[in-house]
Amino acid sequence: MRRLAPIAALIAIACTGCATGLTGDPQSVAGTEARLFGGFVSTTGGNDVQYWVEWGPTTAYGSESTHRTWSFEVQPNEPQTVLIEIAGLQRDTTYHYRFCAEDDQQTGGPGCGPDKQFTTSNVDCGDVITHDLTLTKSVQCDTGPDVGLVIGADGIDINLNGHRVSGPDGRPPKETTGVGIDNSAGHDNVTIRNGGVSQWGNALRLRNASFNAIHNVSMGGGNSSVQMEGGESNILRSVVMTGTTFAVGLRAVDTDGLVVADSSGTQWAISGSGARVVRNEVLGGPPFFSCLVVSGNRNRIAENHLFSCPGGSLVLNSGGDNEVVDNEVTGGSEPPGSEADGIRIGAFTAGTLVQGNVVVGASDDGIDVRATATRLQGNRADDNGDFGIDAVAGVTDLGGNTASGNGNPLQCRNVFCL
Repeated sequence: MRRLAPIAALIAIACTGCATGLTGDPQSVAGTEARLFGGFVSTTGGNDVQYWVEWGPTTAYGSESTHRTWSFEVQPNEPQTVLIEIAGLQRDTTYHYRFCAEDDQQTGGPGCGPDKQFTTSNVDCGDVITHDLTLTKSVQCDTGPDVGLVIGADGIDINLNGHRVSGPDGRPPKETTGVGIDNSAGHDNVTIRNGGVSQWGNALRLRNASFNAIHNVSMGGGNSSVQMEGGESNILRSVVMTGTTFAVGLRAVDTDGLVVADSSGTQWAISGSGARVVRNEVLGGPPFFSCLVVSGNRNRIAENHLFSCPGGSLVLNSGGDNEVVDNEVTGGSEPPGSEADGIRIGAFTAGTLVQGNVVVGASDDGIDVRATATRLQGNRADDNGDFGIDAVAGVTDLGGNTASGNGNPLQCRNVFCL
């Protein structure tokens, strides 16, 4: 908690037999309400100290909160910290405020702390957005609806403008609930860009929404970042999507034509057809979680960098005619005894092309191929715990694979490695 002692010491010198407010910073500000941090100090002590906030558009203030009485014993010259919520504010407006206090021995009126200012946002927590929006200030939703912004129309542009939409502050991720930006109504052609969404159960939720574009948005600090169900041709570009011990950074279920590009995060799971997952950086999360798991048909997973993935780096679970090409996988943080392959091609896949990948340092196999209908060409697998490339009999070896320094002296099985 913010320290008020230095301010209190100065007040104690200047004031005898009185109580004085200590004006702190806002804890959170939304469109029509604010939570203000502050406190008071009393030179006489006791427990009959009243405190409140004065606020208004100028230093004349004009409004004040309900007076509260401190119900615990106050030690002389010891600052007490409090939090006061004020509501009924105008959006996109700058307010002056100060904390005031008085005790039962007060003379000459209440003691008030220095003036400070805050500015409200042009939106409030829980607003349904039906027109283009440029956010004027970050919004933190400590109270009220369990949602930041709700998408309420097709074709709108949400420009976060360098600001954030944040959930409750200071709560553990497993207790963080709600949705930062909610498009579960399935609106199409929505753009969300240039800012952050943090401290929510889901930072962004899309349900049966198509042609949405999310650009330059950082998401995390809660449970999961993006939950996407259904829809088609959505784009996630230059975004950050991190998960926690309790949830993934990105979960896209039955979403066709998804593009995830030039982004970063932890623990991504994608199912659908025709996805393009390219040029991303995905790093390890909790034990036994894979960095990137893909299921579906005709997906292209290319030029990604995956590293320190305790549950395996890149897992193709199922589907046909997928491409896993030119990815770089680096191991290093897998728990003892784990089957952390660098790249794993599942048994329920067919027609997969595995080409030009580099895998170094996985705790088990560099590349583990469990489906016969797989083609391998030009991959490199070095310094992995077991095989460099371990493939089932019957795979198609297109040549150019290399392996060295792996734990199994054979280096590769069922493909030829230089």
